Formats: sequence, C-alpha cells, structure tokens
Amino acid sequence: MIKQRLLWVLGVILFAAACQNRGGDTNQSTLQTTPIPMPVTTEILYLSVEPIIDNVRLLVLQANPIQVDVIINGSLPNGCARLVGFTQERQGDRFLIKVQAEQEQDAVCTEALIPFTDSISLDLPDLPDGFYQVEVGDKIASFQVGETAFPTAPEEGGGGVIRGAVWHDYCDFLPDGSPSAGCVELGEGSYRADGIQDESESRLIGVEITLSPGDCPADGTPSSDLIFTTTRTDGTGSYLFSGVPAGRHCVSINAFSDINIGILPPGLWTYPRVNEAVINSTVDLTAGEVKTGVDFGWDYQLVASTVETACSNRVTFVADVTIPDNTVLAPGQEFVKTWRLRNSGDCTWTTAYALEFVEGDAMGFTGSQFLATAIGPGQEVELSVTLKAPAAPGSYRSDWQLSNERGVFFGLGANANVSFYVQIVVR
Repeated sequence: MIKQRLLWVLGVILFAAACQNRGGDTNQSTLQTTPIPMPVTTEILYLSVEPIIDNVRLLVLQANPIQVDVIINGSLPNGCARLVGFTQERQGDRFLIKVQAEQEQDAVCTEALIPFTDSISLDLPDLPDGFYQVEVGDKIASFQVGETAFPTAPEEGGGGVIRGAVWHDYCDFLPDGSPSAGCVELGEGSYRADGIQDESESRLIGVEITLSPGDCPADGTPSSDLIFTTTRTDGTGSYLFSGVPAGRHCVSINAFSDINIGILPPGLWTYPRVNEAVINSTVDLTAGEVKTGVDFGWDYQLVASTVETACSNRVTFVADVTIPDNTVLAPGQEFVKTWRLRNSGDCTWTTAYALEFVEGDAMGFTGSQFLATAIGPGQEVELSVTLKAPAAPGSYRSDWQLSNERGVFFGLGANANVSFYVQIVVR
C-alpha cells in the first residue's frame, strides 16, 4: 500500500515536470524581435538667387553717433525665393550692401515677382565728417555726417543761395491737328516744346534736384560722384539751395532717379538744352551771392491734361491717431499730429505727392511734406507733421490737404475739396 502511494506521488511529480518543460519550450518558440527602421534623412539643397532692387531710402537720425537705417524695396524672382540676410562693406566713402536670397534647388516655383521691403542698420563706428553713398545693386542714396562736410563760405559773405524752378514746357496738338503755341517743328510731323518759359505754363512739384561741386559735363551728367546735397521742388515748383560756398557748382536733375521716374517720364528736357535723361546747369557763385533763375524745362510726351484726366484723386479721413480735436497744449509746445487717411480715388499717390498746409494757423509749418512711400487706391496711410502751438492762449485750427505731382490740391468729399485739420487749445 505504501509502495503504491509512493509510486503515485512520483508519477504526479514527473507529470508536472514534463508539463513545465513543454510550456517553457512553447514560450521560447513564440518570442520574436522586430527591427526598428532608422529614419532616412534627405539633404535639401539651396541655390542663391538675385533679387531685383527697386529703390533705396535712408532714415538718418542725427544722434551722437549718427544712426542710418537703409530701407530697401525690391522683388524676389519667384514664389520659392526667400530673403536670408544682408552683407555690408565700407570702401572709403561708399557703403556696399548686398541682399542675399535663396530657393530650394528642385522646387517647382510660381513665376511671378514677389515684392519685399526690408531694412538694415549701417555699421558706423567713429565715422568722420563728410558725404557718404550707400549702394544696393545699381541704386544709390547718400547722407552727410557733421556740418563741416559742406564747405563753409567766408564769414564776411556768409553762404550763398541758388534758386530756380522746374516748369512744364507745353506743346500739344489742337483738335484740328495743328500744333499749339510754344511748339517747335522737328520735321516729318513731329514737334517738341520751345524751351521758353511762359507765364501760362505750370510748375512741376516734387522734382529731385542735385547740387555737386565743379563744372557740369557737356553730356548733362552731374559734375562728379560727390553730391553736396539734394532738394525737391516745393508746392510752387521752386527749389532753393542755401549756405552754398563761393565757387563753381553743378545743379543737375536725373529724370530717371528713383523719385523723378514717377514724376517726369515719358518726355525730354528742353531747357537749358535738349536732353532726354539728365540735365544740368553750371553756376558760378561769389561769397554770399543769391543766384536766381536756374530753371529747367520739361516737355511731357503725354501732356499734363492727358495725364491728369487718366485718374482721380480723393481722400477719406479714417482717424485722428494723435492730437484729437481740442487737445490742450502749453504755449509754444511742439507736437506731432498724425492722421490716418485712405486713398479713395483711383490714382496711386506717389512720392511726388505731398502733405500741404491750406489755411488757418500754420503752427510753424513751411514748405511741403512729401510722402515716403507710394499709396495705392484703397490703401490707408498714417501721415504725420511736426507742429508748434502758438504762444498766445486760445483755440487754433490748421487745415490740410494733399497735392499731386502737378501741384493740384485735393482733399475729402465728393468734390475732393474739403480739408482735414488739427484743432488745439492753448492755455
């Protein structure tokens, strides 16, 4: 009996061991390892592309030291290109800036110009007084450091003055096909204006004029690469250079400069000589002399009446950004008035358009304030002007409008003849 029990227990133990071994074999046969795939990296190759530079503008802060920001407007060649940075290099009195852009090598791109605006601050450590040029591609702008860069005339005579005007030298065909008065026949049925300034002929507003030292070349170009200064014709079509030292100077106008290309072409110069692109005039100035009548005549290929009727100008007032009506100011306090305006006409407001004082109290403003950038139809812009409160207590109002490249004023309302304004209280 005891032997039977021992045999039975031994059998149970052997059976359990066999089952355990069988289970262990099963587990080992079902375990599998799946390899984890490594990520595949593809290197993206980029190509350098050349952006198109449309114009260059400088913002100069006459601090100590001077600060100059270069505002660059241009276009990328396609929808894949992107700006990646700038390089700048100084060579004497020239700052050379290169705009860097790139695109993916194998990208499929939209063939359309993509406009851009960007800026870079010039590196100006311990810059000596003088005149400097900034070159971005084929576009050039200039700035001055210090007041000694422009030579000072002898104290007893003081600086001299050069002044003149730019006028529209008129020539057109009458309804019967005959030329108007003031035309000169060139042969084969073609005419140009006669180069004689008539009282009935209009002046041109916002034209950029350059003053350089020395003789003017015969081909009409500026006298040298050194530019003393530039100015623009005001709301009457007149310009003025003051503080000019004694000596020989060249006054010149490039019809195709970044500013003038939106005002003058197509057409040609008729006075003081006939030329298509650049015109100049040599001026000899004694100490303290005021030289007047340094004028220039421009004959439009499309006459002013044709140009002006091609579109209409109108302003819509949006908001007073600063100095709301009846703001209280201290006597003589300077302030900046900013309006937000909308171009509600169908003309583009170019940089030849200007903010103009119309009537009321000018609050220290003189001249014309030209737009910094072009504003298309439907676009809004904030326009600012620095003014000064009158000295006497009271309420004051100053009315303003805009002027186009021909000096024609326009404003608000259906007839574009209503002014926007600033109104303050001095006490």
